[in-house]
Amino acid sequence: MKRSFSLLAAACLTLLPLAAAQSRLPLLPGWHVAARPALASPAGQLPPSEAAIMAEFGLRSVQQATASRGAATVAITAYRFGDSDGAYGAFTLLRHPGFHAVALANGVLAASGGRRILLTRARWVMLITAAQPRYATAAARPMARALEPAVGGPILLPTVAYQLPPQGLQPGSRRYAEGPLAFAAACSWLPPALVGFDRSAEVATGEYANHVAVAVISYPTPQIATAHFAALAAVPGVQARRSASLIALVHGADAAAAAPLLATVRYEANFTLVPPTPVGIEALPALILSIFLLCGLLIGVALVLGVLTGGARILLNRILPRRFHRLEQENLIQLHLRENLAGASVSQRK
Repeated sequence: MKRSFSLLAAACLTLLPLAAAQSRLPLLPGWHVAARPALASPAGQLPPSEAAIMAEFGLRSVQQATASRGAATVAITAYRFGDSDGAYGAFTLLRHPGFHAVALANGVLAASGGRRILLTRARWVMLITAAQPRYATAAARPMARALEPAVGGPILLPTVAYQLPPQGLQPGSRRYAEGPLAFAAACSWLPPALVGFDRSAEVATGEYANHVAVAVISYPTPQIATAHFAALAAVPGVQARRSASLIALVHGADAAAAAPLLATVRYEANFTLVPPTPVGIEALPALILSIFLLCGLLIGVALVLGVLTGGARILLNRILPRRFHRLEQENLIQLHLRENLAGASVSQRK
């Protein structure tokens, strides 16, 4: 029983740090980090315009820290969001013109602007600022490896971001929005009210040569896309095309120039049949641990119920002794037949 309780406690102690680690500033190996506590109301520490957009992306916390190693000192600002889509949208918002893509680690999307490096992975967006670009790069590489991994390892962008035509897309011009404020900051030629963010729309925008801009809107169903298509296609200077639940819009180009861009946006439904994975010997330790945890849980429930039942009976006996007190066992009536038979036989002999 003691062993079961110890296993149960060990499992709880193992899971608690993992849950807490997902909300703390990731560690920076080899650096001395002086971290400030996470802000209770992160939006209040940002500029008003930026705070409202970050709230649309699902900002959960903001934490700041200063890291030093030798002569190098960097300032770190960590943004944690509710999901990876919101983190990617904030990454595109904070990636200002002049930033260029850099490779830091597998599964990490990063951009460098000289003394500032911006990176995102899973639910995190990190902004690293240093006095010299080499200091920022030296801190960004271990930070990228320390971030929690995304599912499957590679970079996972929102689905609509992959729908932008890749040919001619200007580097660093891709933007993602899931709310009207973020969309207004990314696109000036399309009114946000026409998009239909109240119907769970998502938008990816990009810039192309000759001042051509493309926006791809994704809706939950083709019916919602059909309801919004007429109003979007009527915007002056816009060429539009619908493919199932996707609407592609091209601004700044005539019909002939926009046709190749529109033709690349197609809705394709992919179905993947995943066969069941056979359970091998590697699953045995987890099964044994689960059995011990279940036994410990059942023993704990039995002990709690026993204590509650016995304690309730003792308490009721003290409060209402006459009603719940057990009656004393009455004495049995004994006839002593053997003694009577023995006396009768003696008298007969006499």
